[in-house]
Amino acid sequence: MSTGTIAPWGVVARGLRRLALPAQAGAAALAPRKTIRSWIGRTAAVAVMAATAAVGHAAVVNAAERAPDSVPSPGAVSVYYELRNNHTDKCADVENASRSWNAVVHQWTCHRQPHQLWSIDPISTSGNIQLRNKNSQLCLAAGFPYYEGEVVRQLDCTLDDGSGLGNVWTPVWDGGSYKLVHYYSALAGWNPPLCLDLDRGSRSDGAKIQLLRCASDSNAQNWYFA
Repeated sequence: MSTGTIAPWGVVARGLRRLALPAQAGAAALAPRKTIRSWIGRTAAVAVMAATAAVGHAAVVNAAERAPDSVPSPGAVSVYYELRNNHTDKCADVENASRSWNAVVHQWTCHRQPHQLWSIDPISTSGNIQLRNKNSQLCLAAGFPYYEGEVVRQLDCTLDDGSGLGNVWTPVWDGGSYKLVHYYSALAGWNPPLCLDLDRGSRSDGAKIQLLRCASDSNAQNWYFA
């Protein structure tokens, strides 16, 4: 498990609503190391509100900004980023450049190949995103049931309750990088919810990327787009 003290999470259930599931997700460019736009509109983002208690209100992105009026479909996405760990400066990499469903995503030295590149697809006005791999067009996800230490994989990008919403993430700005909060864990009442985590902060190629309880002082849980 990664080091770091678990921050007091507080009561976050009041006023939370379900994720709005759009007919199709859009795509948008997120500038590296810049404050992400928040697409919170009519639907509240559960994990954003939950993560506020962990990393502080100032760390949460400006909820007043709205989604662009129109965005390209996933197939038209041309902007992809490396997803780099802030602690190691290494990338989220699909093992063996696989295009297969359920392939493991682990850490590897960055070399800007398609299996290390991800588009950022906002989900309607919810403040949540999907991360779609350029090589496979599958999404960074955790399979159901969710638990601490579960390895992340590339799975379908389907958005429905049947899929468990394990492919939905809420980016929370944390002083130079992001915590990627696993949306469904916040929705299900995990307190604190689960975050994308580099196992033990390892600097090794092939190190596990997993779900772990969000910790405010764990740099192994901080990521940026390059």
